[in-house]
Formats: sequence, structure tokens, C-alpha cells
Amino acid sequence: MTRQKSKGLSAIHVLGILVFGGIAALLIFGETDSQKRAKQAQDTAKHPTDISGLSNKIIGIAQDEKHDATEIILRQSSVWNEESVVFVLASEANDISKGIQQNFKSIKTPTIRFTIEIPLVDKFGNSSSTRVMSINYKTSDIYTINYTQGFEPQQFLDLYESAWYVDQIAHKLVNSFCISEVGKSAMEFCRRERLGRGEK
Repeated sequence: MTRQKSKGLSAIHVLGILVFGGIAALLIFGETDSQKRAKQAQDTAKHPTDISGLSNKIIGIAQDEKHDATEIILRQSSVWNEESVVFVLASEANDISKGIQQNFKSIKTPTIRFTIEIPLVDKFGNSSSTRVMSINYKTSDIYTINYTQGFEPQQFLDLYESAWYVDQIAHKLVNSFCISEVGKSAMEFCRRERLGRGEK
């Protein structure tokens, strides 16, 4: 009995030495490379270094010198119904604007434009990603939104300056959104767009 107990204590001692040695090594050599990369990824998610890091739907950032605008191009990889396109555009743009307000204080262009492209299939069965519409905002308005109290995508839509219809299907997408239950709460946007205020 005494020998077995002695062996058990030896195993515990060995385990303690190994654990202590691992802690000591960590203190001496610091974080491992994988730990550093994980920490950097977390820091980047919290504080992205450029606007494209604010959403995985962003596929491009462009400067429109003619209209003095910063354009943020989004892609909706699948369209589950027609009304979803405008809602996805509004939701993503709203979230991105919150990120811009928190992390990017120095956008100089007076306008920020959000453009969405979606997969479309033509009459021959060929599929392609097509930009269908854009919504423009005053940069000053985006910096003024009070996100601390919550701000819904429909509210964000109602702040827009103008909508550009890049593809003719955009009229149908906007109309489908505006007659939906969700769209009915974006009253200003729908009032203007259903009166034919969309422009290219």
C-alpha cells in the first residue's frame, strides 16, 4: 500500500513540474504565434483598419470623383425574395455606417453611396452578378445618427438623399419591398421612390 501511494505522489509531482514548466515558458517567451494571430484577428474585428473590414458583404470601395462620393459596393450572394434586396442593402448600410461612425472619423467626401449587386439569370439561363441600385447619404448625416438608442434599417432608409437605379429590375425590387410589412415602416423612402423619384 505504501509503495502504491508513493508512486501516485510521484505522478502528481511530475504533473506539477510539467504545468509549472509550461507556465514558466509562457512567461519567458510570451504568447505563441497562434495566440498572437488570434489576438490580432480579434483586435481587427473590433477596430478594422479599413472600411472593407466592416462587413463580409463589402466587395469594393471606390472614390467617385465626378460626384465627390465614397462608394461602398456590396454583394448579396443569394436572393430569397424580391423584397429582401432593399432590406439587405438597408441593413448592411446601417451596420456599416455605425462602424464608420465609430472607427473612421475622417471621410472627406460629402456623400457616401451604398451600391448592391445581386445574382441574376438572363433569359438564356446565364447567371451573373449585376449591380442593381445605389442609395446615397450625406456623410454628415451618417456621423450624426444616434446609434446608442438603436437605429433600425427602415429609419436609415428614410435618411437617404437619393436612389440610383442601375438596372431596370430595381424598380420591381423597390416596389416589392415597399408593399411588404417591413417596407411599410420606411414611409419616407417608399413615398418618394413609389412616386418615381429613383434616378440613375
